[in-house]
Amino acid sequence: RRLLGDEHRHVATSLSNLSGLLRAQGDYAGAEPLSREALAMYKRLLGDEHPDVARSLNNLSGLLHRQGDYAGAELLCREALAMRRKLLGDEHPYVAMNLGSLAVFLYAQGDHAGAEPPLVEAARVYDAARLRAGAGLKRAALQGSPYPRLAAVRLALGRTDEAWPAVEKAHARSLADLLMAAEERDLSPSESAREDSLVEVLGNLERELVAYRQAATSDTTGEIADLVEATRNALLAAESEWSAFHQEIVAKYPVTEGESFPLERVQSALSQETAIIGWLDVSIGRSEHEAGDYESWCYAIRSSGLVAWERVGTSVTEGDSRSPSDRTRSFRDRLASPTSPDAVVTRESHELWGERIGPLLLALEGVENLIVIPSGAMLGVPVEVLVDDEGVSVGETYAVSYVPSATLHTWLAERADRDASSGTLLVGDPPYNDAHLVAMRGEEDVLLASAEPLPGVEVFRSALAGNVDALRALPRLHGTRDEVAAVAAVSEPSSLLLGPEATEQELVRLAESGELGEFGAIHVATHALVDDERPERSALVLSQVDLPDPLEAAMAGTRIYDGLVTAKEIVSEWDLNADLVTLSACETGLGKEVMGEGYVGFAHAFLQAGARSLLVSLWKVEDTATSLLMRRFYENWRGEYAGERNGRTGEPMTKADALREAKSWLRDYTDEYGEHPYEHPYYWSAFVLIGDRS
Repeated sequence: RRLLGDEHRHVATSLSNLSGLLRAQGDYAGAEPLSREALAMYKRLLGDEHPDVARSLNNLSGLLHRQGDYAGAELLCREALAMRRKLLGDEHPYVAMNLGSLAVFLYAQGDHAGAEPPLVEAARVYDAARLRAGAGLKRAALQGSPYPRLAAVRLALGRTDEAWPAVEKAHARSLADLLMAAEERDLSPSESAREDSLVEVLGNLERELVAYRQAATSDTTGEIADLVEATRNALLAAESEWSAFHQEIVAKYPVTEGESFPLERVQSALSQETAIIGWLDVSIGRSEHEAGDYESWCYAIRSSGLVAWERVGTSVTEGDSRSPSDRTRSFRDRLASPTSPDAVVTRESHELWGERIGPLLLALEGVENLIVIPSGAMLGVPVEVLVDDEGVSVGETYAVSYVPSATLHTWLAERADRDASSGTLLVGDPPYNDAHLVAMRGEEDVLLASAEPLPGVEVFRSALAGNVDALRALPRLHGTRDEVAAVAAVSEPSSLLLGPEATEQELVRLAESGELGEFGAIHVATHALVDDERPERSALVLSQVDLPDPLEAAMAGTRIYDGLVTAKEIVSEWDLNADLVTLSACETGLGKEVMGEGYVGFAHAFLQAGARSLLVSLWKVEDTATSLLMRRFYENWRGEYAGERNGRTGEPMTKADALREAKSWLRDYTDEYGEHPYEHPYYWSAFVLIGDRS
């Protein structure tokens, strides 16, 4: 105001932002006059019809809604909707959002039937908008899906048979688009060659730009700055060429995208002993910040019959106003810490079971295999740890696996009988500095006795940003050497990249030669850097020793190696035919949380590259416990064990059964002192199986 005067667009924006902050704190009465002042100013400055005026109307309608003035909220919402249709067109994402808000206001007034038509229209608009948003992460990041609320409205109307298709439309559609499009587009040899060439050029230019930018920080001649500019321009031109090529391919090979499989097709991929379960958590009432505002359901799908729907129970302690997501994330944080009191973890495990699994017991009668869609508030929570009324965990009752959606489970199951590769690639214990390399050459026993602790968050962030010193400061994961050796012993024939041989250069060679596609299993035991903002930058850390100078490589026009394999490189350069990829590292099951897509990170990347399942972790894992778990899992899966396990003797198990038995064994593991050092869920429940369970 001092700089621009009392009547300025930026002043109106600041008023609107301040109103939003008060609203987020629950001070609706304080937020409303600021919102009204911003609206009036926008109208005076921009006219009665402007996108900013429509946005301000929408904000004010939300405030009235949260204060219980549903009629007033509906009136303003309809005004904003009409304005956005006129200014932005009928198929704009903001139109879909407005239609969704209108449905919420009608629902809050008890008009469930009236809430359905705007949600149906919002779904149509949203689907059109998401296809225009681009492919991959751009499409996945498009927020405001109306499908969860549409499902909730249909449940409220008693039309349960129409609710599940809406829920399924909210799950992993972008990942399904990518997988199905890649399979259905039969490119000609020349088109495939052009695609490969463009991908290679883009990758090389991106790496060169990073190398030049790093070198430019210490260059005083200005020559490197010129190279930065020239490379940046070349990259922009290559990106433009790639975009044009992509549009050409989409037009030539049209694929129906955004579709989900019907219930009958999903059920055809299920055995009688298998069920898919999931949840629906929707904020529909007065305040999105109050636990009582959420309506939650759980559902189960069997091989025949209708989808079973049940209201989620509640065991919320009186006075606990947290949302379902906040409460389950708090529980997950307890699991991720070995110092969390056992009694508290057990109590909350039972409470969550009563809410999320207990209501489905009748529908799960006779089930042995549980396939979980980790949706809504349950994202990132391993259901194996939940404890029933008898004190028995879900992991003891069922063999549990996870899938992004029922459609993707079916798609993967329909391809499970394809000829799989047979070899096993094992990568582990890469050296991150010269001291690690020296230890590997003769001082192994000394270092094994003094394992280094995991670094803090800041070290990982610095390493993720490409800080060479931070990468070289990463602690050696001593247990991965024994882990890889144990897996190799039961996984013949194996290809072993251990210690200094665990390099990015060798993995690039395997990818370029096509040899990566010959491995039926890939096991990588190293540090993982997970970027929850830009998931394509998430990386597996390989040897940091004797890397070629990046500036020299860029100047020579050869490939630049930084000892990292990123999710983006896996998607663009790897062509897999692997039944299983194991990422034996910290937090490899996490990534950027995207509504409906779950965690977008390594799992998305490897599924796109051709893996049918992944074994990944949900938090920072302990080295020795992980090594023991992996050894037991592979013995079970390969059938390389003596004695009885899971009612079998030396027989191969499904991946889900193999993991179930390994977790149970690790939980009950007894050391030489008669103690159970890995009894806490932190140690045995971190790893989950995503994808095909067989």
